[in-house]
Amino acid sequence: MKYIKTTCPVCGSENGFTFLQKYKYDNPLFAAGSIVHCNNCEMIFVDPMPDKEALQKYNAGYFDNAHGGVNKDKLTSAFISAVNLLRVIYVEHFNKEQNGSIRNILEIGPGGGQFAKHWLSRHDDIKGYTGVETDEVCYPNLKATGVKVFSSADELPVDQNYDLVVISHVLEHTSHPAEFINACTKYLLPGGTLFIEVPCKDFEHKGSVEPHLLFFDKKPMNIFLARRGFEKIHTSYHGNTIKDLKAKPSLFNKLYSKWRNFLLYRNITFPFSIKEHGLEEVSDPLERAAVKPFKAHIEQDEPSWWLRAIAIKK
Repeated sequence: MKYIKTTCPVCGSENGFTFLQKYKYDNPLFAAGSIVHCNNCEMIFVDPMPDKEALQKYNAGYFDNAHGGVNKDKLTSAFISAVNLLRVIYVEHFNKEQNGSIRNILEIGPGGGQFAKHWLSRHDDIKGYTGVETDEVCYPNLKATGVKVFSSADELPVDQNYDLVVISHVLEHTSHPAEFINACTKYLLPGGTLFIEVPCKDFEHKGSVEPHLLFFDKKPMNIFLARRGFEKIHTSYHGNTIKDLKAKPSLFNKLYSKWRNFLLYRNITFPFSIKEHGLEEVSDPLERAAVKPFKAHIEQDEPSWWLRAIAIKK
């Protein structure tokens, strides 16, 4: 068995790691990486992590480096809008259960601003919506949505506090998650809400996992947030199960998907847009049809495509 000398980014353990596989990448920045498992807290992560400065440079042009530019495909845009609406609804339900008041929001990595767009359209009592985004290509859309943009958490005004911090599909890109969360939640008020969404162990069902560095499941996420000073932590699985994602699609499913997309691109949404439980508030038929096959509206009992975590700062 390969001997691994490293430190777990979640629990800080320096003993007991298992090599799982070599890291699958496209950019040579990630060439040295392996995927390893902490036997103490069960966190899975890349070792060694990429050079910090090189990683910052990579993330400054994230959409070009990781995705070949901002995707403007019709169905992709509809999916992104719908899945962000579902995240907004998820946070709203938790906040209602906690009898919380959300007036000032900080979103880390807001991208094109879809979460902000939905939140601002549903809440007219917001005092301010701030975003920290490293990729400047996103700035025009964010500013047009009403988001005040900073390029780093270090630039945030010291006299501004927040009731909600949103970190969606960002944490898995960080090489030092404890430092990252501490910086992002420094101005989150006690009693304020932190919402995180990450892929759940996506190395199990994807080819290249670039640029993901952390592969969370429920146990390490709970440990991580508790150590960072959060309570009332709730974690949940959403989307297609990893078991289904690993299965090879049948010829029938491939043909059905191709036919379905052909019709959706031509705005023929019925019967794909029929409402079902969890999608009642997704009013746009194309968005409902685009997101339904991915089951982002369904909370699963086993590891699935996405892991959501929501908690209260002590």
